[in-house]
Parts: sequence; C-alpha cells; structure tokens
Amino acid sequence: MTKTIHLSETTYNKLRQSVTGRIDYFVNKAVEEKLSKELIDKKKLQNQLKTDYQRITRNKKIQKELNILSEMSLKDIYNKNKRK
Repeated sequence: MTKTIHLSETTYNKLRQSVTGRIDYFVNKAVEEKLSKELIDKKKLQNQLKTDYQRITRNKKIQKELNILSEMSLKDIYNKNKRK
C-alpha cells in the first residue's frame, strides 16, 4: 500500500538533484532510519528514567534507615545521660 506525502518544492528539488534512483525509496529509507533512531532514543530514555527512579528509591530507603539509626542513637545518649 502506498500513501501520498507532500514536500515543499525546495525540498523536492534538492532531492531530485542529490538522489540517484527513485526518490520514494530514498525517502522511505530515510524515514525508516529516523524512526529506528527515535525508537532507540526512546528506549534509552526509558532505561535512564528507570535507573534514576531505582536510585532515588534506594536513596530514600537508606535515608529512612539513617533517620531511624539517628533517632535510636539520640535516645541512647539521652538515656545514658539520664542515668548519670
């Protein structure tokens, strides 16, 4: 199945001057390459977002544990001073 696309006259003339062979094949290949690159870039971005989210989640867990340990230490210090 073929579809019609519209190009500016300037773009079409540049294609005619630089493309040997059929312009439709050239345009199809160029679009396919661009779409492949976009898909790869999208996957890279998704992976980076996932990695960043996991790092943030891990940091939040560590921060929570540190807060608990800090509170425990403060209570211990308070209790030791109270006993004296």
